[in-house]
Amino acid sequence: MLSQIELTLQPATLARNFRPLAITAIVMSGIYLGLTHLPRQQVQSNFLFSVEERIPFWIWSIYIYWGALIVSFFVPLCVKNPMHLRNILSVNALSFIFNAMIWTFIPVGYPRPAFPADDPSLAAMIYGRLTQVDTPLNSFPSGHASMMTIVLWIAYALGGRRGALLGGFAVLGLLSIFTTKQHSFLDAAMGILTLALAFILFRARRVSLP
Repeated sequence: MLSQIELTLQPATLARNFRPLAITAIVMSGIYLGLTHLPRQQVQSNFLFSVEERIPFWIWSIYIYWGALIVSFFVPLCVKNPMHLRNILSVNALSFIFNAMIWTFIPVGYPRPAFPADDPSLAAMIYGRLTQVDTPLNSFPSGHASMMTIVLWIAYALGGRRGALLGGFAVLGLLSIFTTKQHSFLDAAMGILTLALAFILFRARRVSLP
């Protein structure tokens, strides 16, 4: 599906890819934020393994958290082949639908730590704004983990030094959801699973076409 993928910074490619990516980002963000602020009568409690309860809260890792989200938008922006971009956006959309269905019918909240109000750092300010806009709901599955899996998919298809560098950053982005106390291991695992399911279904549909 991403065989011989190429990334480029050519202005024509960036301009061509910007519109579908921008529309996708706006629609996904609107639905996600709408669901996370939707009044719920019953919210399930997230499950934390004892080992992840001992993971430190590194507020500075919010830079990696947001950086990974920016990369997840910028990398598809540079995809040279329109068919490759279409495949990426299709799998991403299908995965998001799976996630949104779970967020809607089985809302799960993550027990975030108390915000350090006396911290004057930029990281603390960014973290504070995040917690105001993005409530602890919709933690399961992790949409962040789904997007990092897409970046890993692109990195694998890209290969070489650039693929290894991109894949390494995607792993850091995945780890940042734990050090910023946004998601649990189960949240991440389910986010990866919904992306994998979307990939399998989309690939099967393509194979079955005449």
